[in-house]
Amino acid sequence: KPSAEHLKNIDLMVYDVQDVGCRFYTYISTLHLVMEACAENNVPLLVLDRPNPNGDYIAGPVLLTEWKSFVGMDPIPIVHGCTVGELALMINGENWTDTIPCKLGVIPVLNYNHRTKYELPVPPSPNLPNYLSVRLYPSLCFFEATTVSVGRGTDYPFQVLGGLQKNLGEFRFTPVDKPGAAIDPLNENKPCYGVDLRNLTEVPRFT
Repeated sequence: KPSAEHLKNIDLMVYDVQDVGCRFYTYISTLHLVMEACAENNVPLLVLDRPNPNGDYIAGPVLLTEWKSFVGMDPIPIVHGCTVGELALMINGENWTDTIPCKLGVIPVLNYNHRTKYELPVPPSPNLPNYLSVRLYPSLCFFEATTVSVGRGTDYPFQVLGGLQKNLGEFRFTPVDKPGAAIDPLNENKPCYGVDLRNLTEVPRFT
């Protein structure tokens, strides 16, 4: 969250970050905290909206407020269906911050609607390298609370599943340390056995 010192002599804060449309992808938590900081310091915020690559559907339970944290700031579904501009307007309109609403402006995306298929031109992180990983992320991320690897430390993160037991599947991969990754991958340098989701015929897609 920006401090008062960070915002000193700032005339306008601009938020221009590509989100992936999932509650626990923390770029929108940063948005929430930036909105609070702008409200506290009387700095207007301008959101440059971007398409949501998972914006064609809404899924999952709404976050209970007692479980609020940086991996879930607002009472929205896991797949919330909003662009960051729409979400900022909702945060303000529903008074979800701990401050008064900030002075907010949103520049919308031209020629976009929620049925528009959108593939990110630049990966939002090293572990979401392509369209399939972005589409599978809202489901596969839950496995990160287990001993099952989701492919971090491979060339296909969030596109495979595997654990250390050989009976988990015929597909084999070995996670290794990768440049740009913030933490060491689960089961680093150990062979994992599981399933390869890259060639499924029933992959998440726009219908």
